[in-house]
Amino acid sequence: MSEINKKNEPIDKLDLSKLNINPCWRKIGITGDRSCPELAQYIHCRNCPVFAGAGRALLNRSKASGQIQEWTKQIAQERTVNKSDTLSVGIFRLADEWLALPTVVYSEVVNDCKVRRLEHGRDGILLGLCSVRGELQLCVSLEKLLGMECRGYQGRSRFCVLNDNGSKWIFPTDQVSGIVRIERAEIEETPVSAEMGLTLFSTGIFNHDGKKIGLLSEDLVFHALSRSMQ
Repeated sequence: MSEINKKNEPIDKLDLSKLNINPCWRKIGITGDRSCPELAQYIHCRNCPVFAGAGRALLNRSKASGQIQEWTKQIAQERTVNKSDTLSVGIFRLADEWLALPTVVYSEVVNDCKVRRLEHGRDGILLGLCSVRGELQLCVSLEKLLGMECRGYQGRSRFCVLNDNGSKWIFPTDQVSGIVRIERAEIEETPVSAEMGLTLFSTGIFNHDGKKIGLLSEDLVFHALSRSMQ
């Protein structure tokens, strides 16, 4: 049996050091203490070229006799889902407002995205089209959707790409802070004094690094964006 898998460990628990792979994502990445400076750009380790390179190394390694059968059995086993009272979110800033969306809806963060302006935007929400990895995607103003002053994309270099069940939405930001994990119990109700747009789309607020962060509902945001394009 393979020296790497002789203890019948699950694939995601293998000792990767024996393959000369440094599993940095377990230490400073999304499943570690999140101190990796690359998270500000890639949002999630799965978008990082280091993680992708480790995956290729695993796929290209030699396989011992019977190892594939072992893996098949392990994958077929029911996995225990550990329910958590925490939520992973990606934080960004629009003007003076700090906002967050669940990490699961982020696809990536891109820099200096070129926007092809359209003559007839939908109520100012549609800013134009962006090319991301060779595919044209809709670039929208989250500010306009939230009832804030729409400042467009000029002079803004960080763009968040959201994944809406296979569809992509891109919006410009003034700053991307990164990923944090928050306790659900620490999420407070949105105050009545908040702007109307934040009240409509927010599921609450939480404190982080001395700032009040508005937690947006991805379902409400995606639904409103889809409606605005009709």
